[in-house]
Amino acid sequence: ENLPEWLFAFPVYDVSVVDLTARLGKPAKYDDIKAKSQGGCQRTIERNLGNFSKMSDESDNYEFSDGDIDEKKHSKLVEDVLNLNKIQNLKKPSRTEPTLQISEFNLVKSVTGNKGSVHLNELTKVLKGRKKEEILKKVQSTNKKNKPLPTPLEKPQAERIRRFINYEKSRLQLDRWEALVTANRSAAQLTFPLDSREKLKFEDKQAEKYPSTWRLKSDLQKELEKIGSKVEEYHINTEEQEEKFPLTIEEVAERRKEAAKLRAHQSFKEAKARRQNKIKSKKYHRILRREKIKKTLKEFEELQKTNPEQALQKLEDIEKARAEERFSLRHKGTGQWARNKQIRAKYDKESRQVLAQQLAISRELTQKSEICR
Repeated sequence: ENLPEWLFAFPVYDVSVVDLTARLGKPAKYDDIKAKSQGGCQRTIERNLGNFSKMSDESDNYEFSDGDIDEKKHSKLVEDVLNLNKIQNLKKPSRTEPTLQISEFNLVKSVTGNKGSVHLNELTKVLKGRKKEEILKKVQSTNKKNKPLPTPLEKPQAERIRRFINYEKSRLQLDRWEALVTANRSAAQLTFPLDSREKLKFEDKQAEKYPSTWRLKSDLQKELEKIGSKVEEYHINTEEQEEKFPLTIEEVAERRKEAAKLRAHQSFKEAKARRQNKIKSKKYHRILRREKIKKTLKEFEELQKTNPEQALQKLEDIEKARAEERFSLRHKGTGQWARNKQIRAKYDKESRQVLAQQLAISRELTQKSEICR
């Protein structure tokens, strides 16, 4: 007879296929085992087939009888085979032992399980009808009051609640100033009082009350005090002046126009400066530099005629600028423009002239100036 198909649907474990066939009392053929043992491990199949080839001669002549089969082993084998495909749950151990390794991988289930776990209420039931029954009542009351703690909120939700509470606290503090702010907004004129402590003014009558702690005054000092003892303090109060001489509507409009003109002129200058700074043309900046030099020379000539001292100061500034230009070592032929001209100077006469002019300017700038005294 052929073996059942369910036997070969599982991988081969410790029990070999030949032992299974021998214990079940159902002889199997070589070809059937080779064809149907696809789910098992290749090595175990070869080992089982090798054993089967050795036993094939004996098994053909051997007749199985009911007395040779052990019923306990047979039932255990069938149970193991049927339980191969089932979920293998953790079995409850027969006994527990103390261990130092405490982790989620070394957890051990209790023998009794959840149903058989002992609680404090069950232990205190023995105290009913005794003197210490109050302990039972206390335990019951604590069990009623005690509830599981709520799960903690996630971080974003907790932060949101914290921000909301802080916002409410700050809002309550700021609401105290709401009346004052609305009053200031609706007021026609705002006055900011400074330190308005009245100065002590000692008049002649008040000064007589205090005893004189200084030395005796001469007759001349007494006469001078009689003539001009009082010193009046003069305080300029712009508000009182404005109240005495208020501006007309035309004067206010004229002042506003002048202020608007000044603001427009200033903004125009700033915009012009920004536009000029954005220009990258070398020719444009060269022309500006020349115009600036001409302007300074003209101012210097005018100052020589009008104010010679200021002209000397201007001359010192020009010398300082010249020294700074010498330090920067311009016109040395190291720039990109000069390098391009040097490449063309071999074939172009104008580029050679420009380079010579550049070198002449550099010599003129770097030479020592003779100061006449």
